[in-house]
Amino acid sequence: MAKKKQGSATRTSPLFAYCTDLELTLIELLGPKGRWNGLAGAFQNHQQVRRAILDATQAIRKRLMNLITADDRLRLTTDIHLDQIERLAKDLKADGQGLLPLLGNFIHLTALLLGYDWLAGKPNREVIYYQNREQQIIDDEQRHPNSNFLMGKIEHDTRVTFIKDLHSKGMRISQIARVLNQTETFVKNVLVRQGIIARQKNVKRT
Repeated sequence: MAKKKQGSATRTSPLFAYCTDLELTLIELLGPKGRWNGLAGAFQNHQQVRRAILDATQAIRKRLMNLITADDRLRLTTDIHLDQIERLAKDLKADGQGLLPLLGNFIHLTALLLGYDWLAGKPNREVIYYQNREQQIIDDEQRHPNSNFLMGKIEHDTRVTFIKDLHSKGMRISQIARVLNQTETFVKNVLVRQGIIARQKNVKRT
């Protein structure tokens, strides 16, 4: 009986518990059809946490291989931390030993992807996010689901038309933003997506 009780203790630990945050993270990376959907309770078992971290690391590594093509330094540093995360995940103990190094490596990986480097406390790279047309449509559909989507799309398209028209008449971004009661960032993003201005163009001078 004592051995059976000890075996049960290795499967669960007060440090590992039902965790929707980890479940949602895995769904974000692997999609709703991934094996972790609905398994927030599985993370009471440290061995399942190991598998989850390894699955997440694999998805992140695959994505980075497609993103990082010309920056050898960034590829090297991210690979180092992904390798370390995988090693630490495999060594994760039921008593939680190894959790802090795992957390540290994940945060360090995030910092690298935000442009930080060389332990300097400031970015050494610039990061630009953008969407292609298909991705923009997905965003619009998610923001305006079902019957509300069409109305939301009409409203958005109307704003875009007004912004393009006002800009073609020589109005600056700040002026257009005031007229339409929108932020300058929104107006600038519309003009960038429409190919009218470049991303690096100064808002105040347009």
